[in-house]
Amino acid sequence: MANLHKWALVPAPAGFIYAAEKYRNKLYSPIVGHSHEGPYTERLTIVGTMDYSPYLVIPDALKMLKDIGMDKIWEHNHKLVMQGSGLIASKLGTECATDDKHTGFMRAIRLNMGAEKAAEWTEALLQNGFVAPVIPVGDQAWVRVSAQIYNNLDEYMQLAEALEALTKGQPIKPYQQGKGKTP
Repeated sequence: MANLHKWALVPAPAGFIYAAEKYRNKLYSPIVGHSHEGPYTERLTIVGTMDYSPYLVIPDALKMLKDIGMDKIWEHNHKLVMQGSGLIASKLGTECATDDKHTGFMRAIRLNMGAEKAAEWTEALLQNGFVAPVIPVGDQAWVRVSAQIYNNLDEYMQLAEALEALTKGQPIKPYQQGKGKTP
């Protein structure tokens, strides 16, 4: 089972599930509808008044990813998350959790705060347009950032400034989409 909204660039809640033939008769949607007793694929896809439009773009999204090339996408995303997380860590005077060799498209950056404010900071970031969870790990807090082909380095700078403002107890400047250039 996997979602497709982030890595395949389709709207949420598009995703997929694969089950071996021997388990398919045991899988049911938690939402009971008219297809509840139908074939495996109908039991899991026809669930009432759900909006199915995100699923309609899956073929085009997968074609686009193939046309660009997964190697190019991986290279771009890895480079961007390394630069962006490094920028944030440098601005905050802290460190990243992993080195280049052990980083894919996501990376955690230690924050200069205790874990007790993680939920508060996550909410403050969300309220200002940033999607970057602050996660408590022991007595430390870490922020998780990721990269995708639609992101740019300016977005990491905006997040670094927001985190710095939180550290200083200052108001956060709301996220401004489109400030930087997406390659």
